[in-house]
This record gives sequence, structure tokens and C-alpha cells, in this order.
Amino acid sequence: MRWQILCDFDGTIAVQDTVVALLERFAPPEWRLIDHETGGSLAARPRQTALMRASQAEFDAALDQFTVDPAFKSFVAETARLGLPLTIVSDGYDYSIQHLLAREGIRDLEVISHRLLFLDDNRMDVEF
Repeated sequence: MRWQILCDFDGTIAVQDTVVALLERFAPPEWRLIDHETGGSLAARPRQTALMRASQAEFDAALDQFTVDPAFKSFVAETARLGLPLTIVSDGYDYSIQHLLAREGIRDLEVISHRLLFLDDNRMDVEF
């Protein structure tokens, strides 16, 4: 049997729920109503993301305020030592995940998540 480790990001690798914090910071309060209307992130995330307004620099500055679990880097090293593939599976934003992992010096992990797109006029969109 071959093992595959799947790991969540928000509230697991990142101590905070980065999606909620980013929506709180960059979207009007009605983003929360969308969550209740749709019943899940697959339907809600594009509508919520479309409400956010921030430049990429502002978004990066907000990301730099988040904390990655201090034990995660050693966890990644141990999975590599044991030859166990590690994949991050998240309903968050790929951009946020890659930004925070790179800041911690963690590279080359497979990430399956929503793809964040920066558009004109400080708008954003998401793809699956």
C-alpha cells in the first residue's frame, strides 16, 4: 500500500483561516451572506472573491501578517525523509498558500485549491 498525505491549509498549516481574514479585510460585510445563501465554498467562493478590492501589494502585505504553524516545516522534512508524498488540499486561494509557504522556505509541494486571479481596478476572481 502506498500512502499519500493530504493536508488542509487554513486553520491547519496557517494558524488562521486566511480566506475569512482576507474577506473580512478586503470585502464588504455582505460576503458572509453569500456563504449562508449557497451552502458551500464551491458556489460561494467566486461571488465572495469578486467582492474583494485590493492591489496585489496590499494583498501580499495582508498575507505577511499570517502565521504558519512552526512545526509544519519539520513535518514537511519528515514526510520527505520517509518518502511520503504530501499534497495541500484546500478551499482557499493558491496564491495565499504559495506566498506563505515560500516565505517559510517551503517549495515544491503540490497544492490543490482555488486559483486566485488579480484583475484590473484592484479586483480579483477565482478559478477551480
